[in-house]
Amino acid sequence: MQQMVFLNFFGVSIFIATVFYLLVSLFIFIGIANKSRSTVMLGLAFLFSGLLALPYLFAYSVGHPLMAFHRWGTVPAALLIHPFFAQTILHFPKTNFPRAARALLIFQLICALALTAIFYAGTVSAARVYSFNGHFYDFEADTLSQVVGLTIVLNLLSVIVAGVAQTIRSPGSRFVTGSFTLVFALAFSVPAVTNVLSRDGLMSRDLHQTFLVLMSILGLFSVLIIYLNNTKDETTFLVKIMGVSLVTFMALMVFICFFSFEEQESSYDALHAERTARLVIDGDYDTPDLEYLVAYNLEEDRFQYLRGSEAAATVDFSDIKDEFIYTATYQSIQNLGGDDWREDLNRILEATPDHFAGYRAMLLELAPQVSTPAELLTLSAASKQRIAYRANKISAIPNAGFRPALDAYLEKFSEDMVPFRTAIRAELARRPDLAKEMLWKFYRSRSGEIPPGETNPWLRQSAFYFHEGNFLGRGVSAAIQKAQSIPGVPKLTPAQLEA
Repeated sequence: MQQMVFLNFFGVSIFIATVFYLLVSLFIFIGIANKSRSTVMLGLAFLFSGLLALPYLFAYSVGHPLMAFHRWGTVPAALLIHPFFAQTILHFPKTNFPRAARALLIFQLICALALTAIFYAGTVSAARVYSFNGHFYDFEADTLSQVVGLTIVLNLLSVIVAGVAQTIRSPGSRFVTGSFTLVFALAFSVPAVTNVLSRDGLMSRDLHQTFLVLMSILGLFSVLIIYLNNTKDETTFLVKIMGVSLVTFMALMVFICFFSFEEQESSYDALHAERTARLVIDGDYDTPDLEYLVAYNLEEDRFQYLRGSEAAATVDFSDIKDEFIYTATYQSIQNLGGDDWREDLNRILEATPDHFAGYRAMLLELAPQVSTPAELLTLSAASKQRIAYRANKISAIPNAGFRPALDAYLEKFSEDMVPFRTAIRAELARRPDLAKEMLWKFYRSRSGEIPPGETNPWLRQSAFYFHEGNFLGRGVSAAIQKAQSIPGVPKLTPAQLEA
């Protein structure tokens, strides 16, 4: 039986942020008497920050497809945070642009409500997929997510523009409003940069999460302190001391969680690796979270279902055949020995699939530089982040003008990425008209493998795709052909059928 509830760093750290935001909001609304308009707006900004973080607590902690609906909470909250921060600045220390402030708020609220409604309508029946980058279930709605993301960026820019305008029009308070705007921009821009780096494979997701929580807590607390020290609303020194103590405690908790959960997750990985190793040695070994046990015979090119649940017995494992082949290739290289191991390496790599060409060329190029197979694998693993970065950039190239844009990007490859550039160009030269077709997300039937809580009979996956820095190719299996009979699934184009 699969474990569905997880206590991990992502869940605990976002819980800390949620508590901080909601406590600050509670303090503003209850602890400050005779609140000015800017103070009310600041309280609403912290309230929606807490409402943004809260759904992620469930998304990170519960491994169920229904948790994709956490986006129904995060999207409206994310669209409302920055408008209220902008209003805080526009009314602090006094309102210099009353009509512009009112018009901006009305416009942003209308946009937030409209975009939220569109997002709800577009995702209510959308496929739910697990985001390995984000560590949560999400909707397969990339276009809608991009629109929401762009709107959030525009809202963030509105805060900066409001801060600059208010600073210019407040001669006696320029330092205060300028500092307020600068700290706010840093608090949100740094996590935005680390988010991009993590999605491009250049930074681990847990490190981004640490930046996100720390910058949010420390940055927004600095915003709060600057505001409380300069607002005309009545506050006490004791309240400020309590606030500083609270943030110090929260920041320490983030660091404690990071290191303690890092050790815990390493132990979790080691335990399950040991269980997997025992299953390989002893097919009768029983482990509580086993869904299925399947073997792939390289020589006979077939799968053998050993044991598991009834639902798993109907799964078409041909979709993951290449992953078995890659694993066997890695293990074969790892087991090489003797003085002539490089000759054996050549024989192993010659048997790999065509779409392994980039890695094949890289390994052959690195082999003369090392003395053992272990060093070869270690050296090749060091390229993982660089490969992930370039793979994600290629995946993001739009269909329109794909080939010229790809050619231009390939020219930017560094020396260590030349084997992959050569392999990509060789594939494009072989069938330039079909290469992009294999990156399209094909509809695959989910017959016999629909998880609990889902009803969608199909999912969408590319035949070629990139995951954690690795280029992967899935066999074009019968699952794609089966999906053609499902109502609502578009028919394959002639180019897709030929690809």
